Amino acid sequence: MKKRKEKKPSMIPFILYFIAYAIVRVLDVLTKETNQYLSWLKSLLLLILALHLIGVFAQLLKVLWPMLSKWCKNWSAVIWTVAITFAIPIAIHLWGYGGEAIDQDTLLSVYTEYLSFVGAFALGYFLYRREVIKNEEVLKKKARMIYESMQYIQINFENIDFFIERGEIYPIPENWRSDYLDIKHLVKHEESALGSELQYFYGRVDSINKAIAAGNKERAKSLYLNFIQKEQYSSTEYNYMNAAEVMLLISLDMPQHKTWKKTEKEQIKKYADAFFEVVNLRVYNYLIKNHLSSCDLDVIEYELVDWLLQNPDLKAWVKHPYEKRKITAVVFNVALAMNEKSPNLNYCWREFSLK
Repeated sequence: MKKRKEKKPSMIPFILYFIAYAIVRVLDVLTKETNQYLSWLKSLLLLILALHLIGVFAQLLKVLWPMLSKWCKNWSAVIWTVAITFAIPIAIHLWGYGGEAIDQDTLLSVYTEYLSFVGAFALGYFLYRREVIKNEEVLKKKARMIYESMQYIQINFENIDFFIERGEIYPIPENWRSDYLDIKHLVKHEESALGSELQYFYGRVDSINKAIAAGNKERAKSLYLNFIQKEQYSSTEYNYMNAAEVMLLISLDMPQHKTWKKTEKEQIKKYADAFFEVVNLRVYNYLIKNHLSSCDLDVIEYELVDWLLQNPDLKAWVKHPYEKRKITAVVFNVALAMNEKSPNLNYCWREFSLK
């Protein structure tokens, strides 16, 4: 489907309106008596011209709004100061001072002093904004460094065997913790969860590096596989891929979004309701079969997720291994509803137990 091209504003309607209005004016002048119909026609033409101008202005505002909104946000202090304080010289001009009229020289002096105040305030704010922008650029560079580090590790995780065989370790930025502490106020959603994910990511990479450096190939590979599995099944706000994306968005000064979208949350709730009975029965049979009165969710969680993924609808919903976490969220929502809805199971602090 071809994208519809937006029409550019044309000058032809303006020219036609002005020609028509000029003709009406000439006829009005040539007519000795005031012609009511010509007056209506002039008013109609002016109205059409005004509506067209509003349309052109709206199109122009639509194009310039992203830039204007950012500019207004950056310079809001100056804009509001001018808007509020401008009432003072206007009031003096209109009503005088102390009930007495003000002569032209005094009035000129008032406006001059006001413009001096605005200029001095704008200059001071400009210098302040320059320092803010300089600091923001430093913070963006720090976010970029964390992103590039995570991106490099993510790409080269696929070559884990090569790294293990050569005894080569993954580089970890020495100051990533202090850099993140400097930029964490720029995180818009669930900052503490993002910080925890970064801590877990670099901590696990450090453990893999230590195993590689010690020549313990089996442990290095085991740590790697365990990490990847946990990230794929994690239902927390962030996995390491989401965390890297946030660092990239901060470095580019682009809007951030929640990792769990509203539509995904609604779908998770829908599937949790649909699969409640089968998941409840599966957990109950597991406990009975293994002669258990309780078990941790962690013990059976991955098995439940993989079992649910045999369903065609859920399998179609999960398009990437790292999207298994959506099914993990479904299982977790089912578990949360067990105390109220299950006839034979309770759930508390990530533990299932028989009623």
